[in-house]
Amino acid sequence: MSAVDAIKRDIAKAEKLRDYLNINSKIDDLADETSDINIKRINIFTLRSFTIENLVPVLRAKCFASDILAQITLGGFNQYLQYVLNDTSELYVSRPDLVIIALRLEDMAPKLFESSILEKDVLSFIESEVFNTIESIVKSIKQKTASHIIINNFAMPEFPGAGIYDYQTKSSLLNFVRNINLKLLDLRKIYPGVYINDVDYMVTKKGLDNLLDRRMWYVAKNPYNSNYYLGLAEEYAKIIRAIYGMAKKCIVLDLDNTLWGGIVGEDGFNGIKLGESYPGKCYKDFQRELLKLTQRGIILTVNSKNNCDDAMEVINGHPDMVLREENFACIKINWNDKATNILEISRELNIGLDSMIFIDDNPVECELVKERLPMVMTYLMPDDPTLFVDFVRGIDCFEKLDITEEDLNRTNMYRAQIKRASLQSQFESLDDFYRNLDMVITVKGASDFYIPRISQLTQRTNQFNLTTRRYTEEDVRSMAKDGRHRIYVFDVKDKFGDYGIVGLVIVEELNDREWFVDTFLLSCRVMNRKVEDAMMAFLCEQALKSGIEVVWGEYIPTRKNLPAKDFYKNLGFTEKAGKYFLNIKESRIFCPDYFKMNVEE
Repeated sequence: MSAVDAIKRDIAKAEKLRDYLNINSKIDDLADETSDINIKRINIFTLRSFTIENLVPVLRAKCFASDILAQITLGGFNQYLQYVLNDTSELYVSRPDLVIIALRLEDMAPKLFESSILEKDVLSFIESEVFNTIESIVKSIKQKTASHIIINNFAMPEFPGAGIYDYQTKSSLLNFVRNINLKLLDLRKIYPGVYINDVDYMVTKKGLDNLLDRRMWYVAKNPYNSNYYLGLAEEYAKIIRAIYGMAKKCIVLDLDNTLWGGIVGEDGFNGIKLGESYPGKCYKDFQRELLKLTQRGIILTVNSKNNCDDAMEVINGHPDMVLREENFACIKINWNDKATNILEISRELNIGLDSMIFIDDNPVECELVKERLPMVMTYLMPDDPTLFVDFVRGIDCFEKLDITEEDLNRTNMYRAQIKRASLQSQFESLDDFYRNLDMVITVKGASDFYIPRISQLTQRTNQFNLTTRRYTEEDVRSMAKDGRHRIYVFDVKDKFGDYGIVGLVIVEELNDREWFVDTFLLSCRVMNRKVEDAMMAFLCEQALKSGIEVVWGEYIPTRKNLPAKDFYKNLGFTEKAGKYFLNIKESRIFCPDYFKMNVEE
């Protein structure tokens, strides 16, 4: 077991603040020992109005569990405006990747808590004052840094100012909090790269009485106990993982005692537990939660030791099944071991093992997969069926900040991919197979509609990605507007369906004669179809039309992008000082004739 894996194991077992303090010392030692471990390093600066030191060790550990090494700097207690207004403050000098704004309403607007009854005009004035202060902070940070920003919204007060009268009127402290929290969402629309952390939801879920520490507030200006910081770190970590594209995208599911109760081979179609009464209702609701995940772009697959006919009869014919065959991108029902089936699913869908999670009720099967495929995140089902819904909701590795059109159609895309693979076996040559697919490539620009998908591609594409540069939505918007970059996205479809946006090229215009390919990537869904050749042919054609003579590119090797290693060489580019160039006036690249190429104006 590597040092990184050992720390991750400790993090998984950690429960109390002192556990995280011990883990942080191990993280520091590892960071000092080596700088070449495959971990994303980020700097976080926190603006705060209250004592928040206990957050640091927990958040660092939660980030490290997702291969993110976070250096966290806390701004001075209640000095957030000083940091923002001073251009030479540590906030700006440190050039953080991420800024957290953690402010309490009690600190920003103490007048709200000094009276039982507040007039409507007073509430309106305070609401504008609070919102304008937060917006001015965000605006200043955005003007002076390229940082992402996470803003805490406000928790409901411990006690309504006018007791139950607060429930009867719109001019109340409770409704003030509701209104200002809704208004904060406007900042997400105005300033790209701003995200809201729903502290109000977190506090509601955990219970304010379980989070407050009255004594520590008076002694150290720390209003919360360790449970608050444990919960807050979890919420921040979800957002940070989503920002840096570290979400999982595939669930591998067992069937017996997982999607239904009992064993279909023994209990029969009518004997399994699935329906509207206990415990069948637990399994049915569990399936509903899984179906919700598919609507967010998560693909489901089946990995079951079973008689295929018996299991498929339940999936397609049982009246209480929520998930049907069409909801699964791939189904493996056989007597092979579960690890072998997962490898097959990974191969057929062409997705990485590290993007998959495995759920099973059998601890032996779970241990086998953990041992043979440690990169697959493995979960053992609870023994108590009443816990199933909470169990799946607690798996927080699927979080996304945007849901794209490709996400909504992902299961259908992967099912179509398996059909293509079946068709391919009927042809003797790849060219004949490709021609039979009737493939169409449509080239699009970087409009606001496509920017979330562009960012998603840079964050999640690893295999055919020549430089593996990761860009946020804000980065993409900036490049689209700076006049130095051209961005092209490529939509591919064939007779089986639409792959969606699967290719991306970002070009930097170096001068009047040369273009540099900053980013060239292709989703694994369409690898080995020569789509990349068509993309480069299009790029060179655009360069010629713009009077460009030379196109430059580079290959930056990683652990995963070996399939892209010889791309430039195979197309005739010449290597020079670690980079590749092609004189496009002397050498032409042609689009394979089995593609129809469209350009969307």
